[in-house]
Amino acid sequence: VLPDALATHCQKCSNKQKEGTEIVLKFMLHKKPADYDQLEKIYDPNGTYRRRYQTEARKHGIQI
Repeated sequence: VLPDALATHCQKCSNKQKEGTEIVLKFMLHKKPADYDQLEKIYDPNGTYRRRYQTEARKHGIQI
């Protein structure tokens, strides 16, 4: 599910899923940064999605 959501800009996600993603992302970045780094190495080893979504994340108060 995660690779598809990243690749398609979460087009198939419901609003509730998008809201949940924001909550989980904030939690991972602030409370579990080492775990976030591991996930990023698996799903975004080249930083493609980080660059793609960085501006969007900032709009939601998320600093990646």
